[in-house]
This record gives sequence, structure tokens and C-alpha cells, in this order.
Amino acid sequence: MPLSTHTDLPIKPLRAELLLRASRHRLAAVLARGLQQAEVPHDAPVVLSVSGGGDSMAMLVLMAALRDRTDGGLASMAVVAIDHAIRAENAEEARQAIALARHLGVLGAEVRRVEVARSGNTLDAARNARLAAVRDFAASCNATHVLLAHQADDRAEGLLLALGRGAGINAAASLLPARTLSEGPGAGLVLCRPLLAVRREELRAFLREMDVPWRDDPSNAMRARGSMRGDPSIAALVDGIATGAGDFLEEAAQLLALREDLLDQALPAGAV
Repeated sequence: MPLSTHTDLPIKPLRAELLLRASRHRLAAVLARGLQQAEVPHDAPVVLSVSGGGDSMAMLVLMAALRDRTDGGLASMAVVAIDHAIRAENAEEARQAIALARHLGVLGAEVRRVEVARSGNTLDAARNARLAAVRDFAASCNATHVLLAHQADDRAEGLLLALGRGAGINAAASLLPARTLSEGPGAGLVLCRPLLAVRREELRAFLREMDVPWRDDPSNAMRARGSMRGDPSIAALVDGIATGAGDFLEEAAQLLALREDLLDQALPAGAV
């Protein structure tokens, strides 16, 4: 399939109709539970990091539908799309993401362009530059939480890749519903993943039902995750993990918290 079956379609539904239909969809309730699990207050100022892909565009529509019904309303959310210029299409994908945000009534929405070093691991460099830009944007909005569109398949794939690297229990921390940045610029900012209970294809089915366009990055198929999706046996394994990893990672989070508590009790005040 090319970028997506909805690559270049205009946004057809009117704002009010789209927000109403999305608010009544069952995924709106799933997102609401995900926000509760990540401990995002219903009126907290939030930033959505949106790429133009199926996961983040679905999160944008669902989040706008939820916030449109709260006291804080759409004024309590902002949207940023990062153009890292690795591919020629990045700028247009970011522009379409912001166009959708504004169509939904989100006034605080903008594209930020970043420079990515082309030596070494370009994908890692792009990820770091993207996070730095999102941190800066969140600070400019006085946002306390950033919403990321990682979903159940992402978490399952990430867990398999971590195990393959021989990573320990710390790797589970990056797969949890919320993680607070503890150091550097943006310390205290909470990165939230409210869609971890949703499958990748569910989000794309939602966008098709809402008649909302999206663009998936074709370079994803060339990464380690892409090769996993192309192997039927590994894809079946990912499918099983995606539906059952939640309890395991929740227990891992409790173990990590227990470890920190025990360290605090064992170390004298001021010790590192």
C-alpha cells in the first residue's frame, strides 16, 4: 500500500460533525481511560506531538473531541508537528497535521523545523531533535504533559526489541503510560502514552470511519520494527504480546517503584 489509502484526501467532515462523531466513538472512552491511567488531569494544559501518521492523527481527533466537552475546552491543548527534513515529504506531512488541528479548532498549533545530523545514526538523531523541539514547544505553552501516540503494537515491538538487546527491567519504564523527565531541559514534563490499549489497525479504521486523511512514513518499513511486521511468525508473536503485555509492564512498574523506595530508605540523606 502507498503512504495510506487516504493520503491526499481533503478533510471532509465539518468541525462540529467530526467532533460529535468522534466523541461518540468507543475509542474516545478508551482514550479517556488511558489519560486517567497516565494521570493527566482533565483540564491540564497538554501538547500533542503529531506527525501526520495514522496513530497521531487519530489521537488528535479523539483528544479534540474529549477536550471540546470539558471546561478547559480546546484552549487547554496545543499541537506541534516536527519537520526534521529527513524526507522531502516531511514538511507536507507536518503541514497536514497542523491543518487538521486547526480544522478541529485548536488555535495553538504549529510546525517546528529541526536540523538533524546526517552522520552516525540518523534516526536516533531525529528522535532526539524531535524530543528537544517538543520540550521547547511545551515550555512556550506552559504545558505540563505531552501526549505521544504510541499504541499497543508499538509497545509489543519495543518490548521484543529490548529483550533482544538484553535490556533489563529499566527498559520497561519507556513503555509505561507516563514518564516524567527528571533532568535537562524540560525536567518535570510528563510524557504520556494514552493509546497503549489500542491496536494500530483500530486507529486507522477509526480515521477511515471519520473520513480523515493521514500519511504513514514509508521509512518505517525499513527499520527493525518494519522487518518484524513483515515476518508472519514474529507478527503473530507481536499480536499476542500487544494484547497481554499490559499486566506484565504494570508489575514491572511496581517493581521499579519499589526499588526506588528501598534505595531511598537504604541510603543516608544526601547520598548519591
